[in-house]
Amino acid sequence: MSGTDAVLSLLGRCAAAGLAAGHWLHFWLLGLAVVGGAGRDLRAAAQGAARAASLPACAPGALAALAGTYEEKSMTKWVQDQLKSKLAGVAFEIPAGAGGGSISCSSVDDIKGDANISVCRGKRRHLMDMSFDVEYEGKVGDSGGKGRLSFTEVNCDDECEVEMKMNSDVPPAVREVFNAFVKPAGQGLQPLLLKEIKAIIEEYKGK
Repeated sequence: MSGTDAVLSLLGRCAAAGLAAGHWLHFWLLGLAVVGGAGRDLRAAAQGAARAASLPACAPGALAALAGTYEEKSMTKWVQDQLKSKLAGVAFEIPAGAGGGSISCSSVDDIKGDANISVCRGKRRHLMDMSFDVEYEGKVGDSGGKGRLSFTEVNCDDECEVEMKMNSDVPPAVREVFNAFVKPAGQGLQPLLLKEIKAIIEEYKGK
């Protein structure tokens, strides 16, 4: 969320709570502190707060009118449901030359973060900042093993970060296969998962 959107969001909450424009200055400093502490656009926040603070306290409905230009809809549950339904079951067939078998995703766990669609002065913005774990298991010949792919900084604009972990009891031969076909971003299981994640994000951005 941009600094201006953050200010307008706080302004809307003030109006909903029945606070007059005169109360806004008390929230201005608090809003700037929060936005600045989060490393966001402090200048935009200050400008938005200044505009809001300049509203005449005696102007009937002025605060509510400005607050009405901002709306926000939570899409967190929708994204959570999509991740669970689209990623669980994704599988990669291990080439015969590498031992054959398959690696599949069993579940999506520990989903954290938020996804929101904001409308500010008619402009829609799709906000997302999430992280989650994908549990995977593989079978190579008569041996098998399990592990986890941790996805962080999942958003609408940048490539996410991915970290692979394996259970301590994974046999050496299976560990080698996991390093070849789960760890790399360019081959194996990861590209299949990233393709599904990008599809979910694109569908989300179309809402």
